[in-house]
Amino acid sequence: MLAKNTPCAAFFLNDGNAPIQLLDMRVSTTVNGRRSAAPCRPRPRKWDQKQRALLLSQSDVWREDFASWSMEIVLRSVRGDVYRNEVSWK
Repeated sequence: MLAKNTPCAAFFLNDGNAPIQLLDMRVSTTVNGRRSAAPCRPRPRKWDQKQRALLLSQSDVWREDFASWSMEIVLRSVRGDVYRNEVSWK
């Protein structure tokens, strides 16, 4: 049996005093211990200082047998800086 449609949104906040130009983004999702990962193109690619904007938005139908879920987003800038965040549900 299927549960309701569940949205997930991720935002990026450049809280620094200089712009950040993103090179790439990798999104990993783990459901019940099974991991799936894929590269994604970050939009926008340049984040001005103090800018907060939507990075990723997706929606999925959660089945009743979901015991755990997590999503990790890793961003890499053209200067080699790495930004990583994860959200999980159990």
